[in-house]
Amino acid sequence: MLLLTRDVTSNLRGGFAETKVARVAALQDAVDAPGLYAADMSAGKTLISTGAFDLGV
Repeated sequence: MLLLTRDVTSNLRGGFAETKVARVAALQDAVDAPGLYAADMSAGKTLISTGAFDLGV
């Protein structure tokens, strides 16, 4: 199991499962985030951020 976990982690870090992020919404704007995402799902994900951590996008 440990070897499988290492393999999966390595592949994810290597870009195997990258996803496109269209926008980052602040927590206070979270109520609008689902509608923004639904209006253009093919543009990428909408992340909701508390601002506590850098999301790296």
